[in-house]
Amino acid sequence: VDLSIRQWVNDLVALLDYLQIQRAHIGGASMGGAIAFQLALDHPDRVQSLSILNSQPSFALDRWYKKLMVWQRKLTVKWFGMERLIKRGVQRNLPLASQSDLRDKLAAQHTRNSDVYIAALNAIAGWTAMDRISELKTSVLMMSSDADYTSIDEKRRLMQGVADVTFEVIANSRHMSHWDQSDIVAKTMLEFLSQHLIT
Repeated sequence: VDLSIRQWVNDLVALLDYLQIQRAHIGGASMGGAIAFQLALDHPDRVQSLSILNSQPSFALDRWYKKLMVWQRKLTVKWFGMERLIKRGVQRNLPLASQSDLRDKLAAQHTRNSDVYIAALNAIAGWTAMDRISELKTSVLMMSSDADYTSIDEKRRLMQGVADVTFEVIANSRHMSHWDQSDIVAKTMLEFLSQHLIT
């Protein structure tokens, strides 16, 4: 399996063409955020605004701990399987006892397709749009949980070259804010979108 951020961008453009949508509000969480950034840079005429959740315009492996995290995930899948990786991931990101049903639901959905997971990990690891980030002219909503993998300060630093960006911090959440704080995420997005209507 061979995947890339630009391949997903091309798929998204093809979908917009098929649906006859010339311009759209684009949202993306985690890896979806990377795809959204790349789409806005490669096809700015198709993007009205960006709503980004727990993501950033660079997943460059520029620190030892980032490289370590990628290798830990690959080796966990290789040696112990997807089930172990997903179980650890949902436990870390949804740690409350009250979230046990949600953990079980997510784990059941994501324990297959280890080859696709590794291909997706290879696609995102090392990807960066920082050499073009100042070209981003669309309005951007950056939503970040207070305990995401990447700190709020690092996300702010990465977005310094963007002219129109709004930061919103989602409290009491980790990487899966669209699951454990879905009402807040939806409300924040709707408020942002109402200010950037397609006319």
